[in-house]
Amino acid sequence: MAQWHGVVQAATPGQFEERWAALQQTVANITHLAEYIADTWLRHKELFVSAWVDEFTHFGTVSTSRAEGAHWVLKRN
Repeated sequence: MAQWHGVVQAATPGQFEERWAALQQTVANITHLAEYIADTWLRHKELFVSAWVDEFTHFGTVSTSRAEGAHWVLKRN
């Protein structure tokens, strides 16, 4: 799971590619898992991987609901 978080939190496209390659090697013995991740999730990587999402200023807002964002701010302290 930590490797998946590393892939999602990659700061650059190059770092994303390196981490994705490492994750693929790790799950190579699990039938079709890398295929599933690539086909189901990574085809939308521009929507959730930090390397692409962080290109735009969002001031730390990571949810689409202002109420959820405010609740997160309260709970993190």
